[in-house]
Amino acid sequence: MSKVLVATVDCKSKLYAATANKFAAVAPNIPAALLTGYLDNKGIPVELVDSDTAGFTMKDLIDYIIDIKPLYVCLIASGSNPSASTMTMVGIIDFCKKYYEHPESSQVPIVIWGGHPTALPERSMRETGADYLVKGEGYITLEELYHCLLSGGKDLNKVRGLCYRDGGQFIANDSAGLIDVTSLPMVNWNKMNPSKYRAHNWHCFGDMDNREPYAIIWTSFGCPHPCNFCCINNVFEKR
Repeated sequence: MSKVLVATVDCKSKLYAATANKFAAVAPNIPAALLTGYLDNKGIPVELVDSDTAGFTMKDLIDYIIDIKPLYVCLIASGSNPSASTMTMVGIIDFCKKYYEHPESSQVPIVIWGGHPTALPERSMRETGADYLVKGEGYITLEELYHCLLSGGKDLNKVRGLCYRDGGQFIANDSAGLIDVTSLPMVNWNKMNPSKYRAHNWHCFGDMDNREPYAIIWTSFGCPHPCNFCCINNVFEKR
């Protein structure tokens, strides 16, 4: 059965240049882990590739996609804080340009998920050339997209929370709404690589040789307050 590939892109090389390997943090991507766990819990074959911990360059990830040919690839535009979504788009735009230059790229569609794509869906699709984009939390959307593409992709208009193009026209389906957060499975750390995580250098200026192991504690999703200057609630769309 065709599987889904959830992946992060090597954005740090572009963002931090020579400091990427030594000074930049390597943090667990909790959104990627939760999306992977949700799909796995629904019986959907799914693999998670975190380029930071796998040591994948953009070329490595492209080669891997072409080699395994998943049903679709969901690129995660997020990080350990809300603003990281916009920062990762720098790498995702570059990745998509390289990916779609590959002669076999048409065999595997690209889906983009994250706070930045949710806030700017039409622009994000235009800048990346991605086949699909998820608005909102993504759980229901990625599940429904899997079944839609598995059956030939004829009912894209029924996939809640999905954005796509039809004859060049941008289409945004109705929202999938919010799921009950208590229904989410726990993060499957077997699909992650905890030994590779590394704290931010500014967390450890007094002890730069001891930045590992490293973890992030999430105590909630979003925020109950609707401040118009804050992006933390971008992916938590209401119906």
